[in-house]
This record gives sequence, structure tokens and C-alpha cells, in this order.
Amino acid sequence: MDRSQGRKQRTTAARGSYAVGDERRARILDSAVDHFAERGFHASSLASIAKDVGITQGGLLHHFRGKEDLLVSVLEHSGRQDVQRFFSREPDSVAELFTILVELAAYNAARPGRTKMFNILAA
Repeated sequence: MDRSQGRKQRTTAARGSYAVGDERRARILDSAVDHFAERGFHASSLASIAKDVGITQGGLLHHFRGKEDLLVSVLEHSGRQDVQRFFSREPDSVAELFTILVELAAYNAARPGRTKMFNILAA
């Protein structure tokens, strides 16, 4: 049996294994956001991110192909979270939209490392 078949059998054997994998992937992304925001992309290591999550670097690489893949996933994950948090429904008025934007600005101001990371990457 080749390795891909073994992996498929393990992950489809029990529905709960998907939930565990999804939860671990989310924890990796949350830790990576913190690391990239505090230390920068180049100074952050997969080993330290994995250690914070309580897994090995190999375990992290099971979920992400490498550091660049992790960064792309961090950006996508953070963007989805922000959209859910602030724009999950259509504002009823311009005043409500303004309030949402003020809340978003306050949220970003409370996370300067994360905001700096996004600004550097967007430049």
C-alpha cells in the first residue's frame, strides 16, 4: 500500500479526525500570526511555531508545505476572521458602516504587530 492510501484511510476512518485536524490547523495559524507579527517572517521559525502549538515541526509540515505556504494561509485566515468579525452582515446605514470601520480601526490599533505585518506585506 502506498503512503497516500494509508493517509486517506486514517483521515476518513473517523469523522472526529477531521475536527482535530481543523482545530490543530487553526491553532497553528493563530500562533503563526503572533510569531510573524512579533518577530517578522524571516526571524520566525517553523520549529518555534510548532513548539507553541505543542507539536513537532514535522507535524506542522503535515498541515503546511513550508513557511511561505504558512504565511499565505495566515493572510487568508486573518482576512476571513476579519470579514466574519466586522462584515458578516450588510450595514443598515452609513452611520452603522462608520461604526464598524471605527471598531475595525480600534481592533487593528490594539494589534500593532499584526497591522505592521500586513502593511509591510502590502507595500
